[in-house]
Amino acid sequence: MKKKYQYILVTIQFIISLAFVILIGYSFLDIIRFNKNLSVINENNLSIVIQLIVYGYIAIQLCQMNEPIRWNDSPLLHFVLLFLCFDGVITLPYFFTTINLYLISPLVLGKIHLFSLISSTIFLILCGINQKDTNFKNSNQNIFLAISLAILLTFVIDVNSPTEVQSLNMFITSTNFKIFYIIANFIAILSFIPSYLKDKTTHNKRKTYSYILFTISLAILRYTISLNYIIFICAILLLIGSSISLIINMKSYSI
Repeated sequence: MKKKYQYILVTIQFIISLAFVILIGYSFLDIIRFNKNLSVINENNLSIVIQLIVYGYIAIQLCQMNEPIRWNDSPLLHFVLLFLCFDGVITLPYFFTTINLYLISPLVLGKIHLFSLISSTIFLILCGINQKDTNFKNSNQNIFLAISLAILLTFVIDVNSPTEVQSLNMFITSTNFKIFYIIANFIAILSFIPSYLKDKTTHNKRKTYSYILFTISLAILRYTISLNYIIFICAILLLIGSSISLIINMKSYSI
């Protein structure tokens, strides 16, 4: 991927991330200013802010690599990070509650949430498949097909139709989708195994472990709206640690 395309993706990612952070910040300040119920702001808002910062860190580090196309997973990871940022929509109901005005249909937000879940997982699978495939062809075509598949699945899969009172739970989908999402993440983890078996160097082992832990942390954080605080903290620490490890190992081959 050419640098200019990297910068375009990162710019879009940062605009989306900044917008969500501003809305979360506004909601928090409004609650403090008018002594509103702090229960409106929960771990989901903190989780999203931390995740957006982590995604931004990874994106910046990818752009700074001297040879970002040495491995085919590098440009694909940009798409993973971009689509992960769309999951910030789960914070919008809190913002709408703060201003007492629902600007976007909960059903639309639910669909965006689904698209973020599906598209980022599909691109994680592509990262695994193409991690060591230096002869990967038709990358643009595969990217287009991956996005098209994600959009198709988003329209096909149903989201519970909530009322405004149920808006904070609007992203709870069917059991079938939850099973599908677990299986998709399991496939994403398995997609890194062939590279591991093909190249058992210390570097590649660490990179594979980092990808797997990164995928697991995402699955935990995004599987449900509400998490036990201990699980939440462990998942966040796992996300941060695996991200740093992933970048360190990717950079070691970019010099």
